[in-house]
Amino acid sequence: MSGKLKINVTIAGRNYPMHIERSREQSIRLAVENINAQIKVFTLNHGIKDKQDALAMSCLQFASQVELSKGNIQMESN
Repeated sequence: MSGKLKINVTIAGRNYPMHIERSREQSIRLAVENINAQIKVFTLNHGIKDKQDALAMSCLQFASQVELSKGNIQMESN
């Protein structure tokens, strides 16, 4: 089934309504789970109390993983 779907996701305790392609729902929900899990790691294991700081560090973690995977793909294609 294709088309738009309205969902609500919760990241770092805040709700965000989204309109997405139905085909992307599973990947969006998985991403939300991963983000919240990473925030929990930063708050519990690294003593970060501020949710904004934990969210920023989580974004940095995920963005660096993306950049690393881009580098690996570029190296493999050469």
